[in-house]
Amino acid sequence: MDDEILVCPILSIRNPEVNELCLGADCMLYLASAKKCSLLFVGYKALAELQALQRPTGK
Repeated sequence: MDDEILVCPILSIRNPEVNELCLGADCMLYLASAKKCSLLFVGYKALAELQALQRPTGK
């Protein structure tokens, strides 16, 4: 999986038909320790919080 081509979610907004490549270490949003864009983690956290709000309470 190390051969995975990363796509920048921000730069790709300009033209949805063209995937702009991730700049990697040259981008301030890139997490070198995870080898992924920090926006992915922000999205995952928001999704988890949303799912927690949608869980029924035990009343």
